[in-house]
Amino acid sequence: MPKFGPFLPNIKKSIYDVLERNELAPDFYFDSDDFYKKLETQRFFIMPVIDANNDKFIFKARIEDHLSTRIIFDREIKFPRFIKKLNIPFLNVPDVKKVEYHPIEWYIYPYIETDASGDVSGIFEKHLDHFPIQNIVMAISALQNNTKNITSREGFIEIPRRSGEEFMELFDEFKHSLENLANPKEIARTLEKLSENKDILDNFSNVLSHGDLHPGNIILDEKKSPPSVTLIDWAGVQMNNRAFDIAFLWSTLSRTPKIQNELFQEFRKTVSDSENFDKLFDLNLIIIIPQIIDRFNYISEHTGRKFDEQIKFLVNKFKEAAK
Repeated sequence: MPKFGPFLPNIKKSIYDVLERNELAPDFYFDSDDFYKKLETQRFFIMPVIDANNDKFIFKARIEDHLSTRIIFDREIKFPRFIKKLNIPFLNVPDVKKVEYHPIEWYIYPYIETDASGDVSGIFEKHLDHFPIQNIVMAISALQNNTKNITSREGFIEIPRRSGEEFMELFDEFKHSLENLANPKEIARTLEKLSENKDILDNFSNVLSHGDLHPGNIILDEKKSPPSVTLIDWAGVQMNNRAFDIAFLWSTLSRTPKIQNELFQEFRKTVSDSENFDKLFDLNLIIIIPQIIDRFNYISEHTGRKFDEQIKFLVNKFKEAAK
């Protein structure tokens, strides 16, 4: 994964000043010496905070000094606010409580008190064993099925549309993660397959997609009845094909094949053209799996954790999808 930067000048002081002015305090021991080490791996600064009333929030600020990052962050703030007004059943998004654009861009949303959320480390999968996968399927379906309702509303923000050409560019960017895992002929054949299916990827890029739907961006609140699903981090929202979000989430659940299969089968029931969905699912995997392997390698390099079994599984699936 790339290093980020350059960063906004005096960003550390700016964050401290914002927190102090808004009577927000870190909800854990904050190691300031570790702050700059993390900057190399982040575009944004995120941490739980508490206010003067002891209410807990998630604080997020932009720290990278790039126009593209500013646009992404602005989209991440505005899209959930726009969705919130529509009250779409099953589609829960963060309730953005406060936003400022000067001197730095930041926002907060309420922290959901639940253990049932996690990341690629496996916390999320543990809770999915007794959490209805249908709730996640309904949330993604609600986003897709309301695409026209959402995008036709006055004031809707501009979002990118993923094209077949961009799929090829993404694969080219991340194919290095397949070195020593797939041979050059397999990689060349994969590029050919993407080229042959560019029109399909273009034609079906017609629904709203979260764009980065890994377990860390899904909050499962089991304290509610029925349990609810909240999708967070909308920086990557885009127009894409119906299979993309499911393929992305599926790829991050490689240590739990049973859950993967249930996720795929339950979502497949919601589509009218299962044959096209299956084809798009495999095309998405070709693009997504190299990115997930790249993430695993990055985490392993910085934490020492190993993902050998997950990577082996994903490589086998990649080769199967690329045929």
